[in-house]
Amino acid sequence: MVKPERPKFVIPLSYLLLDMVGVILFGLGCAMVLGKQVLPPELLFIKNQGWLLIVVSLFCMLPMIVFVLKAVRHTKQQDALWYNQLPPQFKAKLEAKINESKR
Repeated sequence: MVKPERPKFVIPLSYLLLDMVGVILFGLGCAMVLGKQVLPPELLFIKNQGWLLIVVSLFCMLPMIVFVLKAVRHTKQQDALWYNQLPPQFKAKLEAKINESKR
């Protein structure tokens, strides 16, 4: 049976770097919320520094999350297109295998 060709999704380097910065900020923010003083108090003049770092980290990780969700949606659309173009006998065989594996 012919499998659909999958496009290769290349994650931009800027998204990877932003995600890494976000993970570091998230870790620092969690440590601060749990009571560990990881940054000098003079660096940030806000009372809840940990929560601020967590929110900023989530915004840093957002582009990567959106990119992955768009890639998944595109792949699902391509799979549905491929499945709809299959001849009926292949669809019946696929559905039988799926139903058999669910048992």
